Amino acid sequence: MPRVKAKILPSVIHPTVTVMPSLGERLQRWRQEPQMLVSFGVGALVCVLVGIGIVVFFWGPHQKKGLEELQTGIQAMQKGETASAASQLSLAERALAEGGEYFLAQLARLSLGQVAEQKGDWVTARQHYEKGAELDGPARAEALLAAARVSALVKDDEAVTLYYKKFLEQYPDSPMGELLRQKIEK
Repeated sequence: MPRVKAKILPSVIHPTVTVMPSLGERLQRWRQEPQMLVSFGVGALVCVLVGIGIVVFFWGPHQKKGLEELQTGIQAMQKGETASAASQLSLAERALAEGGEYFLAQLARLSLGQVAEQKGDWVTARQHYEKGAELDGPARAEALLAAARVSALVKDDEAVTLYYKKFLEQYPDSPMGELLRQKIEK
């Protein structure tokens, strides 16, 4: 599937970002390849950060510092520098939560989970995703699905079912609903 490059604010993530396929296309791919859920999460994270980059001018220095740490942590994660990424993302999560930016703190928490996954530390990844799901923000659904995915990797079927049910309770009209209901019935 061809990808299109789009110009964004260069200081937000990096000079270009890949435009993601439509939700319908991603749903079709998820049915065939469940691991594609991760690409949706990363795409959503990038889109949210780009949008936030536009309003960053209205924030104080505390929030800007948290966003800078978040950006640096995500870049380190993309390069595979897990130790640096974990450190930066922890600082970002703490600064953003203290500054009242809970939705960005949630994104930092999800990124910490992704770093733990890169390290192969499923227990820590699940803890980060659980904490991300507890926060009210735009990535709650992604956190629940990521926690379910990691639970499936460690063969904790009860936890997988629990996370799917939590997702369905909070997002009953989600396009993912039918797929998750089928997985619960199995």
